[in-house]
Amino acid sequence: MNWASLRLRRREGLNCIPRRSRDGWEYHIEVPDSAEFFWIGPREYAFLSALDGTVTVDQAARRAAQTLKDDAFSEAQVWQTCVWLHEHGLVTAADLAVPSSAHPEHRTQTRNRPTFSPFWSQFPMGSLDPVAKALLPLLGPLHSPVICGSGLAFCFVVFLRDLLSPLDAGSPRHIFWPEHWIWLGLAWLAAKVLHEISHAVVCRKYGGQVGALSLALILFAPLVAVDVSSAWKFRSKWQRLHVSLAGIYSDLMLAAGLLCLAGVAYSPVTIRFCYDFAWLLAGGTLLFNANPLMRFDGYYVLSDLINIPNLYEKGSQRVQGLVYRAVGVPAPEVISRDLGESKFVMIYGLLAVIWRVFVSLGLCLTAIAMFHEIGVVIAALGLFGWYVRPTARFARDCLAANRWNAFRLARVGFLGTAFVALIGFGLLSLPCPWNVTAPALVDFPEDSLVRVETSGWVRALHVEVGGRVERGTLLMELENEDLVAECAALKLSIEKCRIKERKALSTGDTSTMQIEQEKRHAIDKQLQFKTASLDGLRVLAPVSGHLVAVDWPQLQGTYLKEGQQVCVISDERRKRLLVSVAQPDSKQFSAGSTIHFRIGQDLQSLASVSRLTPRATVIPVSDAFCSPAGGPLPAVPGDDPKTWDFLEPRFAAYVDLPESVAERVFVGQRAQVSSRVDRSLLDAAGQQLRLWSRELIHSISR
Repeated sequence: MNWASLRLRRREGLNCIPRRSRDGWEYHIEVPDSAEFFWIGPREYAFLSALDGTVTVDQAARRAAQTLKDDAFSEAQVWQTCVWLHEHGLVTAADLAVPSSAHPEHRTQTRNRPTFSPFWSQFPMGSLDPVAKALLPLLGPLHSPVICGSGLAFCFVVFLRDLLSPLDAGSPRHIFWPEHWIWLGLAWLAAKVLHEISHAVVCRKYGGQVGALSLALILFAPLVAVDVSSAWKFRSKWQRLHVSLAGIYSDLMLAAGLLCLAGVAYSPVTIRFCYDFAWLLAGGTLLFNANPLMRFDGYYVLSDLINIPNLYEKGSQRVQGLVYRAVGVPAPEVISRDLGESKFVMIYGLLAVIWRVFVSLGLCLTAIAMFHEIGVVIAALGLFGWYVRPTARFARDCLAANRWNAFRLARVGFLGTAFVALIGFGLLSLPCPWNVTAPALVDFPEDSLVRVETSGWVRALHVEVGGRVERGTLLMELENEDLVAECAALKLSIEKCRIKERKALSTGDTSTMQIEQEKRHAIDKQLQFKTASLDGLRVLAPVSGHLVAVDWPQLQGTYLKEGQQVCVISDERRKRLLVSVAQPDSKQFSAGSTIHFRIGQDLQSLASVSRLTPRATVIPVSDAFCSPAGGPLPAVPGDDPKTWDFLEPRFAAYVDLPESVAERVFVGQRAQVSSRVDRSLLDAAGQQLRLWSRELIHSISR
C-alpha cells in the first residue's frame, strides 16, 4: 500500500485530552464508541491532527514537520505511525473502500463477541453500570480514604497475627482435591465478582462509566472482568489508582474476615475452609492481580505511577527488537514518546517475558495434571500457539532478511541451534515437577495375620472373638490323623534301620551298615519335617492384641487347608499400607523411599516404604484394588472364576504407618500415595506419554 499518496481521515468523535508529564506534553485519546483509550506523544498528535481527509499522508507529514521542526518524523516513522493508527481504528481511508473487518464499528462489535479456547475463554455478560449505580450508596462509603486506610491496617494486623500464631487447621493442600473443586470454584467466583464490583463502584464514585462484565475461564476455572477503562480520563492520578486497587483491597478484606471467622467458628469444616480459602485468596491476589508483570491491576498501577502508558506492549516490542537485532534482522520500529525510558522498558519487557514463560508452562503442566490424556492435547495446542507459531514466523523473517547473506544465515543457524540446545538441556536437567501416584489400602502387618501352617480338622477353639491375647497364646488346635500315622510310620522305619545297622555291625558288613545309616538319616529328616508340621496343628498368636475374625465359632469341626487365614491379631498401633505400583513407577517406591500418603478427607502425612516385591505380577495383592470389586484399577477375570487379574503386571509395596496415624484409620480404608519423580522433566513426560499411548491402544483394540 502506498501510504504517501493515500488520504486518511481521523475517526469521528475522538476526544483528545492534553496532559503535562515529567517529560513534556502527552495526549490521551478517548474513543467513546468502543470505550478504548490511547496515549500518544506530541509528534503522533501533530500528525494525527493533520489527517482531515483532504490531504495525503505525505502532505500531512509536511504540515506536522512545520510544527515539530527538528523533532519531525522520518519517512519510515510516518509509515509505522500510519500502520499503528489504522490497526487501532483511529483513522480511515477517505478515498478507498475499507473492508468491513477493519471498520471501527465492526471492531466495536467484535469486542463483545465470545471467544473460546482451552486456556482462555471469555463470554460477555452485559453492562455492569446499573448494578454499580445501585450499589454506590451502599458500598461507596466503604471505599472512602479513611475507611480504606483503616481496612488496610486491619488486614495487616490479622495477617501478621495469623503468620505468627498459625491456626492448626491442617495443610491447605486438600482444598485442591478434585472433590472440593466445585466448592472452590463457587467460592472463588463469588470472591472475584465482589472484586470486580469494587472496581465498578469506585469508578462510578468518581464519575466514570462502567462497561461490560465478562465471564472468563482459565483452564475452566471461572474469573470475571469488568471494563472500567473510563477511569483513564480522570485527571487525578490518585483516583485512577484507587479504581485499580479497589479489587485487591476487596480481596484482602474478605480474606482477613475469613481468618477472623475461622478463629471463632466451632465447626472443623468451617474453620478449615475459611482458613485455607483466605490464604488462597490473599496469595492469588498478591501473586496475580497485584503482579505488575501481568496485565491486571498491578500493571495499571505501575504504568500510571511511572507515567509510561502501554508499558506491556512497549516492553514486548523492545525484547522483540533485541532478538531481531541479535540475529541481524532489521527490527520493527517502536512508536515511543520518550526514548529515555528505553532501559526501564527493556528490563520490564525481559521480566515480563520470563514470567509469561513460567505462567504458560505452569498452565500446560496444570492441564496435564488435571485432565491427563486430554490435558496433553490441550498443552500441545497451547505450546503450538505460544511458541511454535511465533518461532516459525521469526525464522521466516530471518530467512527472508538474510537470504543472500551467508554470514548472517550462519549466525542465525548457530543462535537457533544454541537456543534449542539450551531448551533441551533445561528439560533434561530440570527435575520433574509432578509426583507419581498409586492406590493403597490400609491393612494389618503381615505378622498380625494368623494362618494355618498344617492342614487339619479344627478340634478345639481356646479363645473368643475380641478377647485379648498375648504372643504365644494357643488359639486353636487341629487334628490330622494321616499326619500322625505318617509320623508313626517314619519312627517305625527309623527303628528298623537301627536294627539292621546293629546286625550289620555284628557281622562286620560295613557296606550294609553305611547304607542303613544313610537311609536312617534321610528318614530322620522326613520325620523332622513331619514333626514340625505336627507342631503346626497348634495355632499360636504371633503377636499381642485382640482377636478379630469372621465366623470364628463356626470353624469348630471344619477342615482348614495349609496357608488359610483364620483370624487377625489386631493392634491399633500397628497398621500398614498395601500399595499397588505400576511398573514404570517402581523406582520411586523402592525400599526406603519417602512417600506422601493421604487417607480419607483430612489425614495425610509422610512415611517410608518398608518393602517392595522383587517381581511384578498381574495377581492383585488384594481384590479391593480391582475395578469389579469397586477398586480404581482395571481388571479381568482370572483363571479361577472367583479371582481377578490386572491388565498389566504391577508391583506391591508395603508402608508401615506411624502409630499416631495407625490409631486413627481403619483396616480397609482406601488411600492414595505419591512419590516425587526422580527423573528429568523430558524423561518423565515421554514416559507418561508412552504409558497413555499404550492404554489408548489397548482400549481401542478391545
